[in-house]
Amino acid sequence: MNEPNQPQPARGPVRITVPSRADGFLRQFTALIGGPLGRHSEPGRIDPGFFSVERVIILMTTVGALLMLLAKNPCRINGWTGNNPYAYACYSDWVPLFSARGFAENPWAPFSAAAQFEYPVLMSTVASAVASIIPTGIENRSLLYFDINLLLVAILWMVTVIATLRMTGRRPWDAAMVAIAPGIILAGSINWDMWAVALLALGMLAFARKHTVLAGVLIGLGAAMKIYPFFILGAVLVLAIRTGKFKTFWVTAGTAAATWVLVNLPYALAFPTSFMHFFNFSSERGQVSPASGTHSMSLPITGRASRNLKRNRFPVTA
Repeated sequence: MNEPNQPQPARGPVRITVPSRADGFLRQFTALIGGPLGRHSEPGRIDPGFFSVERVIILMTTVGALLMLLAKNPCRINGWTGNNPYAYACYSDWVPLFSARGFAENPWAPFSAAAQFEYPVLMSTVASAVASIIPTGIENRSLLYFDINLLLVAILWMVTVIATLRMTGRRPWDAAMVAIAPGIILAGSINWDMWAVALLALGMLAFARKHTVLAGVLIGLGAAMKIYPFFILGAVLVLAIRTGKFKTFWVTAGTAAATWVLVNLPYALAFPTSFMHFFNFSSERGQVSPASGTHSMSLPITGRASRNLKRNRFPVTA
């Protein structure tokens, strides 16, 4: 007589990979603090108290955001005029564009037939929304515009790091590469690219959790900020070819494309010349243009995403 099916026991906490054990280069730097973590410890299974991996990485991101502020502080103090942005390496698009693109007079300046704003429509919306909350009666409005955008970038950086951490599976410390990334510290406050980075990170997290429609929406919104989030679909296509599961690719790519069209179509119909300005401007400035959307900050494909690639795993849609 067959025994009744027994319920599967709940899985306990997963033991995580520790950089001081797995990375020979990093292991050399642990001598000053007592060496690498002991072989009999159980990281990920033992309660670390307040300083969990996620909280430590959030603190690291906070330090990174403060360093980003310090990198731009010479211009915050001395202004963005003359050679200051180049002498102190503290250039940012936010301050000059606040005046040069008409935000000081009309916060919604990009949304007009004669507008020439070198960013896509959703990024134009963000730039205008921030400009709309700048009071008119203060002395240095462009500095406040910079500070608010910088604060939003710090928040987006935090979102990106948390999304990356939750994609890494047993390697949560890999998210530290994003938390203290020199590229973000030095370039995150040049323009609004972190909006696209954060949306792509959330899209990758949704894809890793098999929410393909949500992933497509987030990737499409990211591409409406900057074109490059669309490029992640190339990796999804490669995975579809390897596994033969093309439905997931078409769902993700189709939803992303539909989202991009829904965001851009009203603006393109209302202001076709202004809509095309971003594409014309990008093509004229070439591949190294900061506004071209082809070299923006990207995220490492780590943890669950890379394991899916290696093991031919693919989220399945119903």
